[in-house]
Amino acid sequence: MEENESSTGTATLAVTSKILSSGQNKDQKGQLHDFSVLLGMDPIIATKADSDWSTYRLGLYSKIISMGLPEEEYIPLLESVATEDDHWAWCSKYFVYDSEEYTWFYYLADEKIQAVCLLYHPKEAVLESGAIFYVEYVAVAPWNRNSLVNTRMFKGIGTTLLREASKHMIGLALKPGFSLHSLPQAESYYVEQGMQKVEGLEKDDLLYFEMDKETFSTWQVK
Repeated sequence: MEENESSTGTATLAVTSKILSSGQNKDQKGQLHDFSVLLGMDPIIATKADSDWSTYRLGLYSKIISMGLPEEEYIPLLESVATEDDHWAWCSKYFVYDSEEYTWFYYLADEKIQAVCLLYHPKEAVLESGAIFYVEYVAVAPWNRNSLVNTRMFKGIGTTLLREASKHMIGLALKPGFSLHSLPQAESYYVEQGMQKVEGLEKDDLLYFEMDKETFSTWQVK
């Protein structure tokens, strides 16, 4: 069992995942924090992510409601906090996506689960021939998202986690590139990353995006 130390060095979170990479990252205030990218299914992490993320969201909702604003003023605040992945329960997914085709990754800093990523492989590419990986789920903690009532702690860690995960996946002899079905709120983000929308491959009304080998080679080293 691995024991990963927080940036404060005063507490540890015992997990069963192995450390894939580690380093330091600056928060939005410029303060450095130690982080680790972890590989492997882990019930402790899944449970902690569900608990901590839900508690933080409820805190934001309570903060907004306690302001005592008129309905027309507090509804936009609530909408800025709400995201399309609020209902994702990592612990439940832990028991569903437990076969060898699925690989879990986590971004850990300050004894908190900052982001989670679940990848499926192999997945036949559409833009080119060959097998790539598919992003089943990727999300960052609610405190790493801007809203009208909070400023995110870390910026870009979802992308960082996905890049670190992609290095591992390419090491499994998969072709460079990946695909996913995007939540509407995230479509513009994936376009910015260089992914191409492919018509006719929608799933549950979600659009299909794929990154080809050439784009991946540039994206992966940014």
